[in-house]
Amino acid sequence: MTASLRARPWTRSALLAIELRAARLHERRGLIELARRIGVNKATLSAWEHAARTPRIEDVAGILGALGVIGEHKARILELARHPDTDSMIFGRRGVPRHFAVAEVCARAAERIVDWHPLLVPDLPRTADYAISVARYSPPQTRSEIEHIRAHCEANRAILSEKGVCVYIGEQALMHPMDDATVVAEQLHRLIRIQQTNRRVSVRVVPNNIGSHVGLSGTFTAYQTEVGQIVHRPLSCCGEFLLDGDGLYANLDTQLGDIALTAADSAAFIARHAMRLATAAS
Repeated sequence: MTASLRARPWTRSALLAIELRAARLHERRGLIELARRIGVNKATLSAWEHAARTPRIEDVAGILGALGVIGEHKARILELARHPDTDSMIFGRRGVPRHFAVAEVCARAAERIVDWHPLLVPDLPRTADYAISVARYSPPQTRSEIEHIRAHCEANRAILSEKGVCVYIGEQALMHPMDDATVVAEQLHRLIRIQQTNRRVSVRVVPNNIGSHVGLSGTFTAYQTEVGQIVHRPLSCCGEFLLDGDGLYANLDTQLGDIALTAADSAAFIARHAMRLATAAS
């Protein structure tokens, strides 16, 4: 499977494979059962779910119909199927944050996740209040968009409880004033609680004094999946997804690991900043 994917490293076909498998597992349908219902053999369906082969849009529509997938979920998957041979695409628009949904599907399919942001607390461990405060720096949100943010944060909470995750945070993120020091202080306390209660999650701070490094070029979340490493780079209300075929982001993960504080030192570092913010807010 890996060799076939490397020979044709299209991001959308990889995402389509992840979405199809996730939809089948969500409906608790077996591979043989679903293959029989849509009129293909088990090997073909398995190849589609592992991105070794790309199904036609008619095949995808048949799968979604057999699984009872409807509405925005169906539209999102069909959009992937229309142009699967694409290296990188942007998902989502205001009011319909498809990039959140795609990121959540990738996270559930991942064996390991790396979450990095040089200037803010990364996406996965954010509290809803912190995420909403961050979003205020982009164009104004509707009530629906705020509800999407809260739902996304709740989904991320579940993902953190289930997956192996390494969260890298730039020191600057701990000092960000935002709109309310209390919101940031609570966010920092949540990072400490995550570190203390979940051994599968590592929270590590990248100090400001380490000089220039490649990771400062931008935020990303990397999902290690069966079809390859999928990288999500958020772009305002949208998100760009890339298949890390050349290992660039795997290398960034290594670089960040080399320069970040240990998990224990990071927890103490975060606690000091949380105390400073709490004092400022009182």
